[in-house]
Amino acid sequence: MDNGIRRARPDDAGGCARVHSQAWQETYTGLVAPEYLAGRTEEYSLRLFHNNGCRDMFVAVEDGEIVGFSGLAKTQGPDAGEIQAVYVLKKAQGRGLGRALLDKALEELKARGFTKAVLWVLSTNKKAIGFYEHVGLTFNGVEKEETLGTPVVERQYEKAL
Repeated sequence: MDNGIRRARPDDAGGCARVHSQAWQETYTGLVAPEYLAGRTEEYSLRLFHNNGCRDMFVAVEDGEIVGFSGLAKTQGPDAGEIQAVYVLKKAQGRGLGRALLDKALEELKARGFTKAVLWVLSTNKKAIGFYEHVGLTFNGVEKEETLGTPVVERQYEKAL
């Protein structure tokens, strides 16, 4: 059986899209506007993953099924790389997959020469904040307002590499 964490491939787009869409529904219901959440369909996500070819991503696979992923984004200056996403389906949480996906992303950023990793998290997403703090990321005081149907505040967390 195909199990574990591995680098994503272009043919993982469908599995990543399914996880992305489902994880948004599981995670952000009650945290973002319902009409915005309704637009985060599997079809929407599939276009994203097809367009980028699942570059700069890692997937968590259990019994041949993608159940989570992490992805890197643009850099945040010469010293900091950004982790754009860490998503694990609710049914696969609590088994260390989120930590393993995050660790792979951190290792990749370090290998690219960054000395710091940053990521953004909704200020109201207490579960994610608890996870990130548990694994050693800290809120660096930077916040930004985004519109996800309605205004929301995102906080930036960071970790030295």
